[in-house]
Amino acid sequence: VALKVLTNNFSSGQEPIANALTSHIYKSISVYRELGHPDAAKVSLSSLRSLMQVFQKSRTEDHSSGNLPLMLRLEDAKIMKSQNDLDGAIIYCKMIANYLTNATNDSVDIERDQICAESLLLGGLWMAQHNVDAAESILSSYFEKAAKLAMHIHQKAPSNSSVHRASMASFKLGEFAANLFNSVDARVSSEAWKRRIIVAKERKLELQAVTAQLTKLQKKSRASNEAATTDARIIHATLSREVEMDDRELKSVEKSIQRYLHLAVESYCSALKLCPTTMTANVAKHVFQLISLWFKNSQRRETKDIVNELLKSNLSQIPSYRFVPLTYQLFSRIDEMQEDDRNGFGFQ
Repeated sequence: VALKVLTNNFSSGQEPIANALTSHIYKSISVYRELGHPDAAKVSLSSLRSLMQVFQKSRTEDHSSGNLPLMLRLEDAKIMKSQNDLDGAIIYCKMIANYLTNATNDSVDIERDQICAESLLLGGLWMAQHNVDAAESILSSYFEKAAKLAMHIHQKAPSNSSVHRASMASFKLGEFAANLFNSVDARVSSEAWKRRIIVAKERKLELQAVTAQLTKLQKKSRASNEAATTDARIIHATLSREVEMDDRELKSVEKSIQRYLHLAVESYCSALKLCPTTMTANVAKHVFQLISLWFKNSQRRETKDIVNELLKSNLSQIPSYRFVPLTYQLFSRIDEMQEDDRNGFGFQ
């Protein structure tokens, strides 16, 4: 009631009241939403929009943020998510991110970048949680962009909020990439994939045999073996396509494993280097995941160079207290230095 009275009696020159009203109502939106009252948050959101219209009618200067409409649209998305309207929430996040990404604005606007980073991160998280889109699309279009933009914001304007945002975005990117790596790695380690490799090798040997047979047939007179040559060419063309598909799939899987692993380890390291001690998120969970990826891949021929080099270049910049909960696991893996241990880790 008091807010309505103040709003109705608002006149120009009352800037403190304008700022106080805007700030109070905006904060109440997130408070209601976080307490599990999305309907009340929606009412506060409607009140804030009404207040903005009063400002416009009274022809006063806009004392609130110029990006307030975008901030309110992002709050719309959060309220939709809390009301289980997932499609609407994701659509709003996409709209905000696309608008801010495509907007041609030469001036530096940290606040707009912050809104864009948050919309990308939230959209990616919600899409990943409910398998709305392909994992690779979510990774490249949302998580990677959000982490890159958040890190860029922190580098341009370092603050407590920017370091928290950059750390969280990198943690979420690392977690998503680690899950993709574990998924592809489990597929490669399965019996079905091993049989797939055997079949691909047999098909390649069969192609070599057919190629040799076709070469012999082509050297003979065409009149005597024209039908056999035609059949051999058809078989050769079919096998060539299948072998090409096999090679393309195997190379794609190998590249995916290396890319996801590199991205996960690099993102975790970046987040741990920035992560403040006041961060309330479960940082220990991400430390465990990083060490798990390290131990799992430090001796594997395909991945050891990736993890060992990344850890070697980043460990000295990560606070040592982050690894205290893993002291026993770390010491249990330490072994005598081997002559061929080029990376100098000495892990079993």
